[in-house]
Amino acid sequence: MALPQNKQAVLKLLDILEPRILGQEQKGFSCGCGAVHCDDAVAVEIIPSGNRYPGQETKWYLWSVNMEAKNGGSGWSCDLSFFIDPKELVSLLKQFFEDADK
Repeated sequence: MALPQNKQAVLKLLDILEPRILGQEQKGFSCGCGAVHCDDAVAVEIIPSGNRYPGQETKWYLWSVNMEAKNGGSGWSCDLSFFIDPKELVSLLKQFFEDADK
């Protein structure tokens, strides 16, 4: 859970981010040998980093997006920058958190 003083900001950010990210697709990928891979997937949930470590919700690069495999294979997760440019993420979080990373 986010720090109490940041909880409302996290909820407002989710209201902004979820329509832009959830339902979006990403291609799967594999390592050079092809043995480790992730299937094509759809964004199903955004996890603010403060849920695990309160206070880290001000760091966009610690938020994650849960991806559900389209063909029933292995799901995976990624950060917000798979969907939104980091410069925009910095600007967005600065609107809500005065101590957001630059």
